[in-house]
Amino acid sequence: MHIFIDESGTFAAAESLGSFCLVLAYVVPESQLSKAKDVLRRWKVANGFRHDQEPKPRKVISEDAYFHLLQMLARLDCLVFAVASDAALNVGAEDHKNKQAAIILEREESMIYPEGKAMVRNLANAVSALSTQQWIETLCRAHLVVNVLRYSTPYYSLRIPGTLGSFRWNFDRKDIQKNQFDETFSTVTLPLTQTIVLERPMINVEGGNYSMFQDFYDTRPYPTWLPKPSDAKESDRLLDAQKIWANRKFVDSKTSPGVQLADLISNGVYRLLNGRFNDGQRAADCLAPLFLQPEKGEPFIQFIVVGQGDDPYIGKPLSQLLRQMARNTKDMLPPSYYRRVR
Repeated sequence: MHIFIDESGTFAAAESLGSFCLVLAYVVPESQLSKAKDVLRRWKVANGFRHDQEPKPRKVISEDAYFHLLQMLARLDCLVFAVASDAALNVGAEDHKNKQAAIILEREESMIYPEGKAMVRNLANAVSALSTQQWIETLCRAHLVVNVLRYSTPYYSLRIPGTLGSFRWNFDRKDIQKNQFDETFSTVTLPLTQTIVLERPMINVEGGNYSMFQDFYDTRPYPTWLPKPSDAKESDRLLDAQKIWANRKFVDSKTSPGVQLADLISNGVYRLLNGRFNDGQRAADCLAPLFLQPEKGEPFIQFIVVGQGDDPYIGKPLSQLLRQMARNTKDMLPPSYYRRVR
């Protein structure tokens, strides 16, 4: 499974409500990768780009051309996940970051060996060193990773189970050389992901084929220093974030068709959330089939507020578009599943 991740927006503080930023993942099974690349190549050539040229969204000829790309992508068995945050609501993000660094540092006492104590201190220092907007983006990315794992796993267990044997994470490299944020992100996101998975355990679908996914669980006993969920069973195993993250890289978007697609899709979602399409209705109709509808009651785009604990504010026009989109997203269970369980 190939996961291409990009972001839209700066995550910097804003004064006006509805100033959304987001991170987005485009999930492509190995069997769909060449098809996705071919869709992008044909779309580039049809719209005046060279086949090897990076098509930045601001250079797209028209909304019609962009919508045509989305319609072609909707025919593939790939998935889109997004986590968004309103930059006007994250007023307590700096305090939240400092409190999280302090909580991490408290775990130093529970570590027996010097290596473990040093690891905890380094992690706390890495969190403290992030700017406020980097902390917000890092949290969004951690939640995005968990959503990819939590929902793509049951989805493909019923369709392409072989794709669950490998997770290849591709992030848009911010600079030619991997910069401090990219390095810190790799350090911080792994334990954040592990913590979120503990709070929101993986879900399994009855009848799904998870045989290729079993190697990503830790075979060691559950660590005594890591809090175990109150409803956990004795037989429950810990998902090993180290194994999940083993194959990750920061790539130059100019040479990665997958990251280019993630960039194009994330820019479209960004424009939709911030009301920047001339035809927002059609944009919603074209974007919706790329997303997966998670379990009942969960939004297909996760909105988070950092530092306040408040529910995100979503204005009425956007709320109506999102409700409409939710009716046209991909179903978790294929039609054949219902026929089988009757």
